[in-house]
Amino acid sequence: MDSHKFLRSKALNKGAHEHPNALPLSDAVPDLLSKAAPAQDAPRPAPVDALSSRGYPLFSQGKIEEARNCFCTALKQNSQSIDALDGLGLCAYQQGVYEQAVHYHQNALSIMPRSINSLYYKGRALRAQGEASQAIACYISALRLNPHFVEAYGALANALCALHKPREAQRVLEVALTIDDRFAGIHNTLGVVYEAEGQTELAKQHLRRAMCLQPEFAELYNNYGLICWKEGNFTEARRYYERTLALDRQNVEAQWNLGIALLLAGRYKEGWPYYELRWKRKNAPRNFPRPLWQGEALWGRRILLHAEQGLGDTLQFLRFVPLVVAAGGRVILDVPHTLGRLASQIPGLDALTLGGGSLPEFDLHSPLMSLPRVLGITLENLPIAVSYLEAPQPARQKAAALDWPAEGLRVGVAWMGSPRQASNQQRSIRLTELAPLLGLAGTHFFSLQLGDGVEQLADAPLPIFDLAPYTADMADTAAQMEQLDLVITVDTAVAHMAGVLGRPVWLLLPRVPDWRWMLERDDSPWYPSMKLFRQQKSGDWASVVDRVRDQLQKLAHQVKTPSR
Repeated sequence: MDSHKFLRSKALNKGAHEHPNALPLSDAVPDLLSKAAPAQDAPRPAPVDALSSRGYPLFSQGKIEEARNCFCTALKQNSQSIDALDGLGLCAYQQGVYEQAVHYHQNALSIMPRSINSLYYKGRALRAQGEASQAIACYISALRLNPHFVEAYGALANALCALHKPREAQRVLEVALTIDDRFAGIHNTLGVVYEAEGQTELAKQHLRRAMCLQPEFAELYNNYGLICWKEGNFTEARRYYERTLALDRQNVEAQWNLGIALLLAGRYKEGWPYYELRWKRKNAPRNFPRPLWQGEALWGRRILLHAEQGLGDTLQFLRFVPLVVAAGGRVILDVPHTLGRLASQIPGLDALTLGGGSLPEFDLHSPLMSLPRVLGITLENLPIAVSYLEAPQPARQKAAALDWPAEGLRVGVAWMGSPRQASNQQRSIRLTELAPLLGLAGTHFFSLQLGDGVEQLADAPLPIFDLAPYTADMADTAAQMEQLDLVITVDTAVAHMAGVLGRPVWLLLPRVPDWRWMLERDDSPWYPSMKLFRQQKSGDWASVVDRVRDQLQKLAHQVKTPSR
């Protein structure tokens, strides 16, 4: 599943700013300051040498290689040049070579240990490497030397956020605003922190203030768009993403967010190219030393199609595998172990591997979720076969042997997704919230929940039969669903499994749904047997359950002994 991500503010101005009302940093982060050296007067920076002074304007103009040449020449002339070392570090940082950037700034600090700029730049490079704790130490040292260095407060707050310390970050940023409230970056980061704390209106206020201070600051509009998105203002959110990209065409997060917005709107042709930005994000697909398939003729070449993201995503996108076979590919399919028995039935496979284990030789590869772009999939040509997988016979025999009730509706339920998924708290529900369904006359309930969430069965005894002890993999789940008349679930792999099998499934969705469920419709173009029940207000599952109960009660009255 996919989720949006906030961008953190960057340093926007050079140097430090003095203010008579600056608060001591110890008021903001005393636990961190206790480890810092005592404050002393900062040394005067040495004059910038002539070659370095030419390098910095080139760097500011984006002429990184020319700037780097200047700094290198300056360093050859004076191996003790702090400005040249820091300049080389900035060039390395800009080129994404963060380890080298840290090295240059550390060399500068070995010459002048109390260089404020070197400390700040080193912290920034460490933060980019994912070393937030070490970055914090650098920022604190810089702030001990100059407690009015506003950009360092912003960088410190970002690093604290990376360590999941939003309260500390908030306090740091509030101190920064007492020094100078004219820094758009500080307002931006404070807006992000307030949003994370659920203080949406305060977040908006600070982001709007930042927009007034620095209208060309692209990240602001992306962050504001994300708040609109979470509030369900999807059109407004898309407008802000587009504003971000008008200012910064290379902004990966804004491109990603715009792509998700387009997919949610069903504009697949426009959205799929943006979806390829997965390669530039944290949870990128696996890569291999073979070319990515771009839709060219396959002519019998071996192509590896590999799963990514969650089980539900894999189930949903397996529908495209036969199209690759039909296009002339000798398909090697790699899926998680729990899907092995189901996937083995896909016709035309050349080989099946499980969990990224030992792979045979192949010529090309593609993640499953890149196939819609390559194949030119739109809403109009989306493959919607009623069932493109089925339970294998041994799993069917195992499921049939269970003691199923002969009369009444058999209803399977699942209420929780994986906690490792970013939006799990919004998409999941507690089992007790489904209690209004569980006492309906003429219905029998069966838990399809596996792993996380199963413990809720013991915490709140309810009339529901647990199928987990009889489930070894998703093939068993598929076979159990064939014995059920209906599946009621939140947005998890269970929903996709029921949809793949063509079983009747009622999907409970949060106010802000995943892109694949689109908006303002109670059906899904991906699964003809699915009916959608949407929240009208964020967090309001009670009204959703009430609507499901009404529909279920009607269904139970209509059917005394369903045919299976």
